[in-house]
Amino acid sequence: MSDIKGTIEFKALWDTGANMGAISQKAVDLLGLYLENIEMAGSLRGAADILIGMDVIQLGDFAISNSQNKTTVSFCYPPLQNGMNLAKLSDMANEKIKHS
Repeated sequence: MSDIKGTIEFKALWDTGANMGAISQKAVDLLGLYLENIEMAGSLRGAADILIGMDVIQLGDFAISNSQNKTTVSFCYPPLQNGMNLAKLSDMANEKIKHS
């Protein structure tokens, strides 16, 4: 539970394999949302209240990093103006290690 007064916590699942996100009826009701012109491809049930799919993920900078068995997920919206190409930086670092 959150310690911030007036907040509602939900469990969310980041799913890069999902084309579209989804929101549970529970989240809709608790947030007092009114949804119109929404195509329902199915219902969201189980461990998550909100599924964040590629329709949202592609709008920002999404990164997953792992160091010493600790995984960090970050998302920045709007995306950074001069974002980094992490794949290119990783390749450069790996080449540097190979040649040292």
